[in-house]
Amino acid sequence: MEIRKFSLLFAAFLVVTLSGCKSDSNSVELVESEVESQVENEIQNEFNDPADTRFRKGSFSSYDPETLEFIGGFIPEATSFMFCGEVNGKNRYGSFSGFKKFAALYSPPLDADSGPDIDVTYEGNHQFKSISKDCP
Repeated sequence: MEIRKFSLLFAAFLVVTLSGCKSDSNSVELVESEVESQVENEIQNEFNDPADTRFRKGSFSSYDPETLEFIGGFIPEATSFMFCGEVNGKNRYGSFSGFKKFAALYSPPLDADSGPDIDVTYEGNHQFKSISKDCP
């Protein structure tokens, strides 16, 4: 009888534990439009007038954990993303500076309570050439 009680308690423990894990993974699940929005917000905050920042030609590459390389497109289970495009924002004189290419490396949050890690580099920066090679 004791073994049966233990088995039932252990089964109940597993159900509670595994259902908790499922809800945590759902809360960190990535959606393409959310990732794009977070990257664009990060870039906008670097300009003098974030509301007037304009984007074009944005596209994703996803780091595929199976092939260990970036591939074109958005894969929700990817471990990181490269979002590339062009941005035009106002300079400190209030005029648009012209479209400039950017590459943003996005690493998802580690858990539901933390934010993503977003590193942006622009054309003309010495790191741009090596980072943008993974742009689609």
